[in-house]
Amino acid sequence: MYHLIIQAYLCQDQISAKIFLSRAHIIEKMIRKTMITTQSRFDETYYEPSRLLQKLFNRKRRYIIDLDLQDQQDLICSLILHICSLELLVIQCNFNEYHNNCMNELKSSLLNLSLCQSLFISCLIPHSSITRDEVLNHLTNLQLSFDTVHSLYIKVRFQSIENTFQSDDDLSHAFFLFQLNSIVQLLTKTTLINKKKQKLVKNLVQSNWSRCLTAFKCMIIIAVGSVFVMIPYLANKFENGQWILIAVCMTQGDTVGGAFTTMKMRLIGTLFGAMWAYITYLSAGDDTYRTILMLCPWILFCGYMKLFPQWGYTVTVAASTPIVVNLGRLPFADSLPVGNYALLRIQQNVIGISIALVLTIVIFPVFAIDLLKENIHSTLELCRNNVESIVHIYKKVFHNEDENNDKNLIDFSKFDDIKFHIDNERRCFLKSISIQRTLVGYACIEPSCWWLNNGFSTSRYKKLLEQQIDIYRMLHNINTCLLRMNECLHIDTIDGIFLPEFNNLSKQLNDCFKIWSSYFYLTKTKSYQIFRGSIHQTTSLIQSDLNKYEQCLIELHRTVVYLQVEHEKATNFILKYCFRRFLEDELPENFIPYVKNNEIDSIYITLSAMHYSIAQLAQAALSLGTTIHDVFELETTDLYEPF
Repeated sequence: MYHLIIQAYLCQDQISAKIFLSRAHIIEKMIRKTMITTQSRFDETYYEPSRLLQKLFNRKRRYIIDLDLQDQQDLICSLILHICSLELLVIQCNFNEYHNNCMNELKSSLLNLSLCQSLFISCLIPHSSITRDEVLNHLTNLQLSFDTVHSLYIKVRFQSIENTFQSDDDLSHAFFLFQLNSIVQLLTKTTLINKKKQKLVKNLVQSNWSRCLTAFKCMIIIAVGSVFVMIPYLANKFENGQWILIAVCMTQGDTVGGAFTTMKMRLIGTLFGAMWAYITYLSAGDDTYRTILMLCPWILFCGYMKLFPQWGYTVTVAASTPIVVNLGRLPFADSLPVGNYALLRIQQNVIGISIALVLTIVIFPVFAIDLLKENIHSTLELCRNNVESIVHIYKKVFHNEDENNDKNLIDFSKFDDIKFHIDNERRCFLKSISIQRTLVGYACIEPSCWWLNNGFSTSRYKKLLEQQIDIYRMLHNINTCLLRMNECLHIDTIDGIFLPEFNNLSKQLNDCFKIWSSYFYLTKTKSYQIFRGSIHQTTSLIQSDLNKYEQCLIELHRTVVYLQVEHEKATNFILKYCFRRFLEDELPENFIPYVKNNEIDSIYITLSAMHYSIAQLAQAALSLGTTIHDVFELETTDLYEPF
C-alpha cells in the first residue's frame, strides 16, 4: 500500500494517480478487515503464555527485534494511520507545476526510499537467516535514503521561493515529507528499543445492574427451554426435546441483532448439515465405517471454512449436524429413517429458534442500535479528551502553560508519560471502531422502525464510522507533530516561523463533541435506559436541538475558512520578506534558515504538517457534524416522510 501511494504521488496527473490510489484503497479495506480479526485474536491470547513462547522459539532473534504482541499491534496500528494520511494527501494533491518540480527532483530518491523500507520490513518477518548486522545495515540504508529525500526537498523548496506558489502546495508537500519521516522514525524506534510498558490495573469484579439483568434474562430463557425436557407431556410430544433446549441456549446474544445473526447462522448450518446427512445415508446406509468415511471430507471442508470469521458458527453447526443425525440414529435404524431424523432435527431447531427469538425481544431486550450509540458517544468523548490533552501538550511544548490552570488530564512531566497516554488512547479508539463495525451489522437486521422515524440508515452509520477514523487520524498526526517538536531543543531561536493556532478550534471542537455526543446519549430506547438504570429527563429532541447542530456546523465552516486565510496571510508575509531580501542582493543562506540547517528545516516541516493537520481536522469535524445532522433529521423528525 505504501509503494502504491508513492507511485500515485509520482504521477504527473490526477487521472493516472487514481489508478494507483484505487489499488491502495482495495488493500486498505483488506487491512481493515484483517485488523478486526487481529483484535479478537489478540484478546484471546490474554490467558496464553505468548511471551514465553516468543522467548523459546524466537531466541535467535531476541537481540535483533524483541516485540511482544502488544508492541506488534501498536506498530501495525500506527503504521496504517500514517500510511492512510499519505493516501489522504495524495487524493487532495494539486498536480500543478510545484508538484511536478517536486516529482522530478524526488522521483529516484522516493523509489529508493520505498525499496529500502521494503527490505527493512522484510526483516520483521520471522526467519532464521537474518542477522543483527543485516538489520542494522537495512536500517542505516533506510535512514540515509530518507536523508537524501529530505535534502532534495530543501533544494526544491528553496528554488520555489524565487517563484510565486500557493501556500497549500507548501503545506501539503511538507505534510507528505513529515509522514515519510514519521514512518521511518516509527520503524526505527519501535523495533530496536525494548520498552518497559506501564500496566493498567483493572477492577474485574464490579457491581453492575445491567450484568445482573443479563444473568436473570439468561436464566429465564434456559428455564423456558428446559420445560421441553423436564415436563413429561412435552417430552413425549416433542421427541428429542433436548435439541430445542440446545437451540434456545446456543442462540443467545449480547444484543437483539447479535441473537438474530446467531439464529440465522444456526438455521443455515442446520439445513446444510441435514442435506449432507441425507446424502451420507444414501451413500453409506447403516454401515458405521462407510458413514464415518463419508463424514470425513465434510468435516474437513467445514474445518477449512471455519477459518473465515463470518462462517465460523455456521460451519460448526453444519459439521455437527450430520454426525448427530447419521451416528445418532444408528441404534434406532430399523424404526426411524434418516429422512425423518433429519427433518426432526430441522423442526426442533426451528421451534427452539422461534422461542429464543420471542424471548430475546420480550425479556429485557438490548438492541444493537443502543450499544452502537453508546459506543459512538464514548468515541466522541475520547476524541474530546484527546483534544484537551493536545491543548495541554501544546502549551507545554511551546512554553505557554497557564499557571492558574491546575486541571491536568495526566501528568506530562516525562516524555514516556505522554507517549504512553497517546498509545493507550489509540488502542481504546481502535477497539471502539472495531466494535462499531460489528454493531452496525447487527443493528441493520433489528426492527428499528419501532423507534426510529425512517429506520436504521446503514450507509450513514458506516460513513459516520469512517469519519471518526478521519478525525482521530488528524488528532494522531497533531500528537506526533507535538512529540517531534518536543525533541527539538532550539525552538525559541527560530525566526520567521509562525505557530499554528489551535486554542480557538479546540474550544469549538469541545462544544461540538458535547452536542453531538448528547444526541447519541439521549436517543437510546426506553428499554435500554431501564436496562442500564438511567432514565433521562429529556424525553424528546425539539427544534432548538436541531438549531444547535446547525449553528455548530456554521461555526466550524467559518473556522475552516479562517485557518486557510490566516495561513495564506502568514505565507505571503514570509514570501514578501524573502523577496525583499532577494532584491537587496543578499545570500539566501543569511535569511532562509533551513538552507544549511536540517534541524531547523525539520521543525519547519513539522510545523507545516501541524498546520495542515489542524486544517484537515476542522474539515473532518465539519464532515462528521454534517453526517450526524443528517442522522438527527432522519431519526427524530418527520421532514422526509412525504418522500
